[in-house]
Amino acid sequence: MKKNVIGPAIGCFVSSLVVAPPLMADGYFGSISASVFHSDNGNKSVDNKISEVQEQYDLTLGASYENYIGKFEADYGVSYRRFSEETQPNKSTLEGHSALQLGHPSEVAELLIEHSRQTLLSRPDSVDLTSNQEEREVLAITPKLNWHFTPADTLFVQGNFSDISYLENDLNDSTRASGTLGLLHNITEVDSLGLNINSTKVDFEFFPDANYTLRSAFLTYAVHLRQLSYSLKAGGSQSETDDGKKYTDPTYLASLNFKSGVNTFELNIARELTDTSFGGGNRNTIPGNQSSDGGIDLSSQINRKRIDARWSTTGICTRCTLTANIFKTDDDYLSINKSASERGINIVGDYLLSSASNISLGFTQSDHRLPGDLLGQNYKRTISTLAYTHRIGKSFSVKASLSDEKRTDDNSLMDYREKLVGINLGYSF
Repeated sequence: MKKNVIGPAIGCFVSSLVVAPPLMADGYFGSISASVFHSDNGNKSVDNKISEVQEQYDLTLGASYENYIGKFEADYGVSYRRFSEETQPNKSTLEGHSALQLGHPSEVAELLIEHSRQTLLSRPDSVDLTSNQEEREVLAITPKLNWHFTPADTLFVQGNFSDISYLENDLNDSTRASGTLGLLHNITEVDSLGLNINSTKVDFEFFPDANYTLRSAFLTYAVHLRQLSYSLKAGGSQSETDDGKKYTDPTYLASLNFKSGVNTFELNIARELTDTSFGGGNRNTIPGNQSSDGGIDLSSQINRKRIDARWSTTGICTRCTLTANIFKTDDDYLSINKSASERGINIVGDYLLSSASNISLGFTQSDHRLPGDLLGQNYKRTISTLAYTHRIGKSFSVKASLSDEKRTDDNSLMDYREKLVGINLGYSF
């Protein structure tokens, strides 16, 4: 039977709010909107195109609170979609992230409680229909004890207890329990060096034969300057299944953030061991790119290598903002000896027509290479968008949009092209 982590987590969350004095509000935000679209191919089909009206209603809420005890942040969006010709099931989804941090790194004890939910595709080659979408929920509790034995050195012990739940298909559910022993040395006020040793036990509720223990050790180095910050992590990982199968691989992570004048640049390069349940742990995804995050119809460890880079600039013209993302993920499924890859680009350009209106152009292209059988067929997906937004006062907005989506597949039965025209009315606060 699956270990219940959610119940104790909620109890801990509530008790922490009761014991601690109320947090002082720093701010909140939200929006509500209604959209109507016309699609010329509502079921995204190559030979059975159906014209229909689609409705979408969205509500987003967020807040941040902080005082001397800790801080709380939350950002969630609820969406409901309806299809006039029933080409897809009507569906509501919830996406977002929240975190409650009690204590500070300078103190003896800390506690972090996090919750996230993300919409995924049910399979790597699934067409992006509501019938093929899955919601993954991750709830994690991370207690930590710090021993500051010199002004520059900290020894810490950290635990993590995570529950990964899938709302549509609970066959992918799992739990993770880990312990970390670490040493952190502050070299100067802006850089630090660390050593971490970690052990994580992963249990799958419906596939106990895939349960495994992941052990890792790595060095970390981080620099935080006014315009530049970067961190490096390098070491090794070994996973061992309950039946004795072992996999050993290097682990590394390089992250860089650079801001200079009109330009912002971000780069992330990583190699890590994960699995088909946890995937990337609901990290923020590339806009316009739906993914299964490695999920398939069985449980397997994944040796994942990923690269993503983002560049944003306002230097092209005084009214322009250009943002470009490139991304690449290579997944090796260890239990079935299969590999998959995904790579693509996302470009968004905004032009400010006036203080109250702007026009936006977007382009996303992704190439998915899959070995067939359990993972699906190779395909390419391209989405082009054009949108005009006009703001009325500080809170109201009207948006007209046009999108053209095209998919080409090794299995031509899954090819399609869809044009979507819509209008959106929104209110923000």
